[in-house]
Amino acid sequence: MDKNKGLHGISREKLILLLRETRKESENVVAALSNDDLSREVIIRYDREDWNRTQPTNRCTEETYDTRVIGRLLIQVSAHYGYHAGQIVVLAKMLQDTQEHVTGQYH
Repeated sequence: MDKNKGLHGISREKLILLLRETRKESENVVAALSNDDLSREVIIRYDREDWNRTQPTNRCTEETYDTRVIGRLLIQVSAHYGYHAGQIVVLAKMLQDTQEHVTGQYH
């Protein structure tokens, strides 16, 4: 595997650019939310396969959806993202056999 490319051929530079673009777009969306938006409830629809894979209850045959308040959903998504970012850092350190700060930031 090319050291500068991931498993799917995306260069380090391209991945960093995609992550920065995604972060900027996310910042713009969150900045545009009002206090009323943060307390508004939304419906999240799932396909049946995803729903059944993540729910501890019996297999559902009805419509699969959940409702969430936007403010709480943002916290959940942030925590989820942080969890996976930590996994990426640990794996990168393992693959490079280093204890250095692989992202250039302190962890």
